[in-house]
Amino acid sequence: MNIKTILAAALAFAATGIFAAESSVSASEQTATTNAPAKVKLPRGMRRYGGIIQVPNSQKGTILIVNAQKTLPLDSIRAGMDEFAQTQKFNVKFVDGAPTTPETASADMEKLGADVAVFVQENPESKITLLNAPEQRWTILNASAITAGARNEVFAAARIRKELTRGFLCAAGAMNSQYQGSMMAAIKEPKDLDKMLEDPPIDAIQRAIDSLKVYGVTPQEVTTYKKACQEGWAPNPTNEWQQAIWDETRQLPTKPIKIEFDKAKGK
Repeated sequence: MNIKTILAAALAFAATGIFAAESSVSASEQTATTNAPAKVKLPRGMRRYGGIIQVPNSQKGTILIVNAQKTLPLDSIRAGMDEFAQTQKFNVKFVDGAPTTPETASADMEKLGADVAVFVQENPESKITLLNAPEQRWTILNASAITAGARNEVFAAARIRKELTRGFLCAAGAMNSQYQGSMMAAIKEPKDLDKMLEDPPIDAIQRAIDSLKVYGVTPQEVTTYKKACQEGWAPNPTNEWQQAIWDETRQLPTKPIKIEFDKAKGK
């Protein structure tokens, strides 16, 4: 199940909880409704709750996608973030802008009035696809590297959309841990580190281990000397116990192998 499906399901579940009581209408209400003249069908929950309205000043902050690439039309790369904004009700804006750098991204973000920003730009001379600064809450995407070798524009746009969502989640603190007070929690400035535990949380460690396997980085494994001898790769023995195992596993059979004829099987 992808993130879009999960977000949509969560929103639908919340709405169901709000309006679950709507179906429990009394018998008199049903009769009155049945005998009443036909009316325009009301949205679910309108009769009992009056519909949905926005809570004033509840939506705060701005997630800004700054488009500085010319490879693809803006409309072709915005679907994922548009859906996030619609389902989760965050203020997500797309604007055309100038390219930024790691040295100027924070200042550019402040000038644009963004609380979290993703800069989508082009740099054909670089193979870096994504630069993320989680504590500064910005990400830079290199469309040139991301779309290199794409089969066509459709695949190129899909790559950008996926990397755009990945970059946003990184900048928005998706690397956080379920354990409160851990070093993976969201921080805004270095002094926030002073109140965090120094040991990394186990859930973050496990995610790192899983990711490292994909990158071809694996941990050292251990086994017994006896098993290594049995598998034929053990180093030369360094003590009497290893020597005994070494000799035992390399000892040739003293009795020849006897092959008996099985009459039942005919061989």
